[in-house]
Amino acid sequence: MFEEIPFVIGFLLVSLILSVVFFNIEYKPLKIAVQAVAIVGIIVHEISHVLMCVVTNTKINSVTLLKKLENEQPSNKIYSGQVNIQPDPRISFLQALVVGLAPLFVSFWFFFFLLSELSNPNITDFMAIFYVFLMVSLLLGAAPSTADLSQIASAFTYDTAYSIYQLLLLVISIFSVWIIITAQQIPIIHEIINYIFILLIYYAFKYSFIGVNRLFHRIFKNRSLPDYNPIKRKRVMRQFNTKRTREKEAQW
Repeated sequence: MFEEIPFVIGFLLVSLILSVVFFNIEYKPLKIAVQAVAIVGIIVHEISHVLMCVVTNTKINSVTLLKKLENEQPSNKIYSGQVNIQPDPRISFLQALVVGLAPLFVSFWFFFFLLSELSNPNITDFMAIFYVFLMVSLLLGAAPSTADLSQIASAFTYDTAYSIYQLLLLVISIFSVWIIITAQQIPIIHEIINYIFILLIYYAFKYSFIGVNRLFHRIFKNRSLPDYNPIKRKRVMRQFNTKRTREKEAQW
């Protein structure tokens, strides 16, 4: 389970290195060629963000799959894309994490699917060249952008306590899925099935805890101690002492 994670990390490192090297080329004809190759990867990058926004119920303000950057912008890229999410309400850390890392995983799976297709003995030379073109493009567009990482960090610090709670719940869900798959020896066709299981277990735990919390408050809401009011207590004690004094006087 999760045997692909080291390969995802390696894929990320290669993507970062290629992006730094090729997007900083100053020779204009080669720079334009690299940017042209990267267009498909950029579009896949933005579509991955949109898909995960839909899955995580993150409200989208606007989507630009591809646009030409202005010369005054501090970037070595000629083309880029953008997905703007609505600032209100603020998204949680887990939403930002899933949406921000979506292009990495989608590009990774698409890349290795194309790589497996290259081993097909019936593939033509044209298709092989086209697949290699797509694979290079995916590598150039797979890495999370600075804006993606900034959004993840911002979501974590916005509500640190809840972000930590989400991380703990995620760890519990991953461990639970690992126990279930290992104990039952469930055959997994693709690693994406693991992530679907984790998502289902995560929400099962989340809403179970919410239900237990609501049940607890419903049971004990009528058994809570009265609020301490020192002024009211002094008034009651004064009345009580006055009554006791009168009773003693009447008895004498």
